[in-house]
Amino acid sequence: PKVILFETMKISNLYFCSIAVLGILPQFRVFSVFSNLFPVIMIYTISVIKQAIENIISFFRDLRENNKECTRLGEDGTLQRTQFKKLEVGDLVVLNENQYIPADCLLLATSDNGESSFIETASLDGEKNLKKLECVFDNSEKCRYDLESRRWVFGLDFCFKYDMPDSILTRFNGKMTTPDESLGVKTVNVSIKNFMFKGTQLKLSEAVLGLVIFTGQESKIQLNIKRPHSKISYLEELINKRIVIMILTQLILCVLLLVFRSLQTSFVFETTLLQGYDFNFLNTFVYYIQLMSSIVPISLFVTLEVLRLWQGAFMNVSHILKTSSMKNKYVDGVAT
Repeated sequence: PKVILFETMKISNLYFCSIAVLGILPQFRVFSVFSNLFPVIMIYTISVIKQAIENIISFFRDLRENNKECTRLGEDGTLQRTQFKKLEVGDLVVLNENQYIPADCLLLATSDNGESSFIETASLDGEKNLKKLECVFDNSEKCRYDLESRRWVFGLDFCFKYDMPDSILTRFNGKMTTPDESLGVKTVNVSIKNFMFKGTQLKLSEAVLGLVIFTGQESKIQLNIKRPHSKISYLEELINKRIVIMILTQLILCVLLLVFRSLQTSFVFETTLLQGYDFNFLNTFVYYIQLMSSIVPISLFVTLEVLRLWQGAFMNVSHILKTSSMKNKYVDGVAT
């Protein structure tokens, strides 16, 4: 999994994995295999559990969003309830005021048979100002809301050609051709002024009729979601700098001990572990690295991972963060 690769790319984990691998090899083994592998396994296990919990939460959040329902206008003019995930390109949807747009749509008509409507794009660009949209059909007899029967009327045959999906929020162009009694064929130019973005909120219109043109991963809001970069906290950045210093210090000490060992002076670091040991530059150097691996404390990182997991779980269940005074500052966990 990617989480294992990401954890391995950290300086501390890369160092501990290297020490653990050296400790497994019989010619370099100083401590037991268990003592070398257990702390590293603990770090990776906690990281995988934490990432799994985040992925599960994200999965159920997406599932809840996709299972939301909206109203679709059937071919026989009846209104049908359907889930967001079942919408297809070409479907006609009826949206009410303050409802979130389920997919990228074109604004065809409004319930008051006006020429425009408004959307709030705070979820898209953070702006609270309303954006004015223009209807593709201005009070057309074949695309309108019948105030007497309180039903939508849509009897147009049309051919719609438009741009391929892209991530540019300010660009959309297309042409819609419909039969016309006087002109034979009527062409209507469509632009970003007629475009309702997925995730935005309908405002100042009792209801509108929209044409679905992009769904799922092809919608503009999805195409604008960038792949998240790996985030490193200030504490991790500070620890990484200290680790580099510790590793350099350890290497310098190992080199000095290797020199002293080779010269067979009285300053040689003799222990019972080294007695009877056949001198070899590579083996001795690795041996000293293993002996001094405690300079970089692996217990510190095990403790940090446990604390992060515990603090994250505590924040999710804490009632203090969900008091009435915090509701005005946080919406769905995002600071406003």
